[in-house]
Amino acid sequence: MSILITGHSSGLGRAIAEIYLTEGKHVCGISRRKLNNSALNLLQVSADLSDLINLKSILNTTKDILLEKPQIVFLNAGTLGPIKPMSEINQQDIDAVMNINVWANKIILDWLKEKKIVPKQIILMSSGAAISANYGWGPYALSKSALNTLGKLYSQEMTDTHITSLAPGYVDTAMQEKLREVNANSFPSMKPLREAEGTALMPSADDAARKIIANIDRLKQHPTGTFLDLRHLR
Repeated sequence: MSILITGHSSGLGRAIAEIYLTEGKHVCGISRRKLNNSALNLLQVSADLSDLINLKSILNTTKDILLEKPQIVFLNAGTLGPIKPMSEINQQDIDAVMNINVWANKIILDWLKEKKIVPKQIILMSSGAAISANYGWGPYALSKSALNTLGKLYSQEMTDTHITSLAPGYVDTAMQEKLREVNANSFPSMKPLREAEGTALMPSADDAARKIIANIDRLKQHPTGTFLDLRHLR
């Protein structure tokens, strides 16, 4: 089995990639940086997902992905963007977040369709921020909400592939470290994140990745195009 993962070199993407590599699966990773892993079953593609103009060209020159025909795709790469009142965020900052969190994923989905690669599953890594839209999370919340809608739209076109927009919940990654530096008095939604640190509510990337992989088949029990929160799966 072959797995395609964007943002595979750090955080949750790294954890997912390394679990599958340990299981002997072939992993195709797309990220700006390379994962420090010499496994023979790892193919790494260096790409800046914010560079939309060059992304498709890079994909087209990576013939190994075509040969492997990944059965599971994790569109995991993402960026947080600024935590500020929405009225103080400029259009360039919004565009930078949307390019990575939404439009790069559209380019990859279109490329899969064009090359007639039909994965069994595609998991768009979403967030509870897509629903909560907490104060200060403007560009990130907008991007994840748009990502959920993107998943619904493509589920009507990629009918042989099951698509899920999945919120993994709190995960102790570099993004969380950045959020813990934000003033919780100014942005109250930061307080629960700090309280969850070091508890079962804030699992490591490895633990979260294991839970995601353990529930891969369970995701298909829900209609394609659905947004799911990993914490609420039964």
